[in-house]
Amino acid sequence: MELSADRWTPENRYETLLSLGDRTRTALKEWLGDAREVVHIGYAKHANTGDHLILRAEQMLFESLGVKWIELPMSTRLIPEKLRDTPLIFKGGGYLGDPGAWHYSKMSRWVLRHRAPVLLMPCSAYFKEVTPERWARTMRWSDTTIFCRDVISLGILEEHFPGVAKLVPDSAFYSARVIAHRAGSDRVILARSDRETGGAKLAERYPDVKKKVEWLEKGVHPGNVMDVIAKKLDGASWIVTDRLHVHVAAKMLGLPHDFLANSYHKNEGFYRTWSAEDPLVTWVPVA
Repeated sequence: MELSADRWTPENRYETLLSLGDRTRTALKEWLGDAREVVHIGYAKHANTGDHLILRAEQMLFESLGVKWIELPMSTRLIPEKLRDTPLIFKGGGYLGDPGAWHYSKMSRWVLRHRAPVLLMPCSAYFKEVTPERWARTMRWSDTTIFCRDVISLGILEEHFPGVAKLVPDSAFYSARVIAHRAGSDRVILARSDRETGGAKLAERYPDVKKKVEWLEKGVHPGNVMDVIAKKLDGASWIVTDRLHVHVAAKMLGLPHDFLANSYHKNEGFYRTWSAEDPLVTWVPVA
């Protein structure tokens, strides 16, 4: 899909967002084939609103395809024997290659022991603590497909694992049809505070922006995440962020925003792939 500037004009924007979600749906449908049931691995419980947005969007995808999902958290110790002939899907988001995000050792065991195909929903590829060679050993003995969500990640995966990766839009785009907020005049900062920060120090870089919103929040879950996002962005007219899913939410809501780099290529790759021609997005490199 060529995302030229005309795809992001006000009259075409909503259709473009729907088409991104539909592209993910089509890729998932093709991968599933005749399967009508899947095991869906989520994540250990935490407060990241973006991960709940992804999870809810993936549930919406399953619902739209008439597929039953058996949900298991990333903290699950073993996948039950009776489920090992059921296609296994890992929630999108995060990145492939680092055990802090993907619990590599446990995930590798699941993949190796599974008798059915395995799919990683759209993620970023980034190798730091876990080498590509270790991942190659896992995938050599499994039927694994990786949906990656940016062109940089696609290049990394094609170099190390030819034939297993496909460029697919982030799962969250499928929620464009249900996400909303109340427009206003607030200028808002939503910044990272974890190890993925690119050192942007948004409060110092944007001293005139007084309203700061925390993206992490206890009590958020897939069932209420749309309301949580609406509340967080209620009254916003412009945003600055270095969080990928704040950027995605802002795109879906039509909010102008500055989007800054994180600690590796996740944000930049995503911007280059899906947002470079979007006039509502201003890319800000971090020196």
